Amino acid sequence: MAFVNGIVFLLQQIALGFVNLVLAPYKAGLWLWGAFSAEGRADDAAAALVPLEAKLAETGELSAFEAAIDGQPDILAAAAQAVDSGAIAANTAEFLEFARLKSLAVEFPADPFIVSALLYGKSSELFFSLFALVLGLLIAGLIYRPILRSVAGGINTFNGTLGKLASWFALLMALQQIMIIFLQQVFRANGLPISFFGLELVPGDDVLTMPWFATELMLYNAIIIAFACAYTFMEEGHVRVDLIYGAMNRRVRHWMDVVGTLIFLFPSMIGLWWVSWHLAINKVFQITSFNPLTTEILTRNFEGRITGIPSFKQLNWNTSTGENFSHVPLYYILLLVLAGLMTIQATGFLFSSIDKALTPDAEHNRKTREGEDADVMREAERAAAALATKADSNAAAPSATAKQDKTPSSDASQPALGSA
Repeated sequence: MAFVNGIVFLLQQIALGFVNLVLAPYKAGLWLWGAFSAEGRADDAAAALVPLEAKLAETGELSAFEAAIDGQPDILAAAAQAVDSGAIAANTAEFLEFARLKSLAVEFPADPFIVSALLYGKSSELFFSLFALVLGLLIAGLIYRPILRSVAGGINTFNGTLGKLASWFALLMALQQIMIIFLQQVFRANGLPISFFGLELVPGDDVLTMPWFATELMLYNAIIIAFACAYTFMEEGHVRVDLIYGAMNRRVRHWMDVVGTLIFLFPSMIGLWWVSWHLAINKVFQITSFNPLTTEILTRNFEGRITGIPSFKQLNWNTSTGENFSHVPLYYILLLVLAGLMTIQATGFLFSSIDKALTPDAEHNRKTREGEDADVMREAERAAAALATKADSNAAAPSATAKQDKTPSSDASQPALGSA
C-alpha cells in the first residue's frame, strides 16, 4: 500500500510540475516586478506610516499594536492571529493597516524576494518543473523523432560554444604566469600596483600581491573545468574504462548509454547541484547553517531570533585568506555551473542515445553513407574551389607580365651618361 501511495504521490508531483512549468513565465514576471518595485513600495509605506503612528500615539493604542507584532517574522500572520485570538479587539481595521504598513516599510524590502529565490533553488518545485520539461520533450520526441535530434543538437551547440570560449582562459593563465615570473625575477616585485596616475582601478586596493595573482590561476582552471566539462563529454574526451561496451553491437551500446545516463550521470549531477547550492548560498549570502533540511530563512529586517532557523545576513564575495585570491565564493558558484551544464548535456546525450537506439541498422547505415558522401562532396567542392582560385591567379600573372613588357621603360626614355 505504501508503494502505491508513493507512486500516486510521484504522479501528482509530476502533474504539478507541468502546471508550474506552464505558469513559470507568469511567476517569474511577478517575482521580478515585486523585487524591483519593493523599494518604491517601502518608501510609500514609510510615508503613510508616519501619520498613522502619530494618530495611534495620541489615542494610546500604538504601544499595544507594536507589542502584538514585535519580534514576529511574519507580521501579517501575527496581526491576523492577534485579531482572531481577541488580543486586539478594538480598532482592528487600523491595527491591520498598521501591520500591513510595518511589513512594507522595512530597511531591506527586497530581502523576501531574494530569500524565496534561494529556497526555490533547492525546492521540489524546481526539480519537478525541470523533470516535467524533460519528460514532455522526450514524449514529443518519441512521437516525432526530429525533436530528439533538434534538442540534442541545440544542447551540443550551446555547450560546445561555452567550452570553446572557456578554453581561452588557458591562454590567459599562460600570460598571467609569464607576468608573475617576469615581475618577480626581473623587477624583484612582490606586487602589482593597480592605481596608475592616481586612478584607483580596483576600489580599496592599491597593490595586488604576486600570491594573489598566483592563486587566481586556480580560478581560471576552475572556469575551464566548469564550462568545458560538458563540451569534453560531448567530444568523448573523458577517460572511460571499457569492459564489455565495445563488444556489444551498436544498438545495445546506445541502450547502455541510456541506462548509464539515467542511473549514474543524472543522479550524480543532481546530487552535486543539491550539495553545491547550500555551499554557495552559505558563502555568498552568509546564511547561518543553510542545509538541505532548511525550510525557512529569516531576513535582515527581522530583529528577533528563532532557534534553529538560519538568518540572512548580507551579500559577500570576499573571504579573508591573507595575500591569496580572496573571491573564494566564486568557486562554489562554478560548482553550480558545472552541475547545471552537465545536467543539460546529460539531457542531450539521453535524447541522442534514444534516437540512435531506436534507429534500425539499415537506416543507420544509409545515413552513415549519406554523411560520408556529403563529406566527400564537400571535400571535392573545396578542392575544385582551390584549383579554380589557383588557375585564376596563374592566368592573371601572364597578362600582368605582358602589360609590363608593353610599357616603355623609364630608363630607355633617357639618354645614357656620356652620350651625345
